[in-house]
Amino acid sequence: MAESIAGKEGEIFPVCRELLDARGWQEFCALLAPAASLAELTWLLARPLPVLPGAPDYLPALARLELALHEARQQGMTLPISLAGAAEAAKKTVP
Repeated sequence: MAESIAGKEGEIFPVCRELLDARGWQEFCALLAPAASLAELTWLLARPLPVLPGAPDYLPALARLELALHEARQQGMTLPISLAGAAEAAKKTVP
C-alpha cells in the first residue's frame, strides 16, 4: 500500500519549510497536493516546478533531496547528518 503524504509535508520537507515564509509554504504545499503517494510525489518533483516568489532557486533540488532522505528513513536507513542542523546551516548561508 502506498504511503499517503497528506499532512506530512512538514515532516518530509523540513528544510524547505524553514526556508519559506508562510505564504511560500502554502504555495509549495499546493504544488504538491496532486500527489497522493510518495511515488507520485517523486514523479511530480522530477518535473520542473513553477518558481515561487522569494524561494531560493535551488528549492526544487532541495525538495528532491529531502524526499530521497525521507524515503531512506522509511526503509530504515540511518542518515549521517541532522536535517535540523542542515536547516540551521542553510539559514546562516542564505541571504
